[in-house]
Amino acid sequence: MLENGFIKLHRNILKWEWYDDVNTKTVFIHLLLTASIESSKWHGETIKRGERVCSRASLAKELNIPEQAVRTSLKRLQSTNELTIRTTRKYSVVTINNYEKYQETPNSLTNKRPTANQQPTSCQPQYKKVKEDSKKVKEKNGASAQNSEDEIERLKAELRK
Repeated sequence: MLENGFIKLHRNILKWEWYDDVNTKTVFIHLLLTASIESSKWHGETIKRGERVCSRASLAKELNIPEQAVRTSLKRLQSTNELTIRTTRKYSVVTINNYEKYQETPNSLTNKRPTANQQPTSCQPQYKKVKEDSKKVKEKNGASAQNSEDEIERLKAELRK
């Protein structure tokens, strides 16, 4: 199932009309990676999540491609509504349209992580399985309760290694 989803995603990426244009793809990915991940203030202006303050010259320098190539790439990305650009005399604010589609919020990532004192869930089913297996062995062999408990402890120690 995951493989089919991956193949579907892979095909969709390859269908993106700028995928084969190296400069346009590079500019877009760079903007995705360097856009603001949360709203902030810059020189009295609010820069929203998914926006980036830059100039064509600064992007050209960061990406090591000619400024003309950056200009062409930005125009292409604007023409297909990937980006919106608001310009001033000194800089531009590039907005990545549908930024949420490309980047997950930091809070949703951290909420999925276990806390520092939380036992990893991968070990919990193993301990339960060890106990169940020990009970089965005990019932089958008629072993004493103490031997069964010792066996459980031994198996737990092996799992921790």
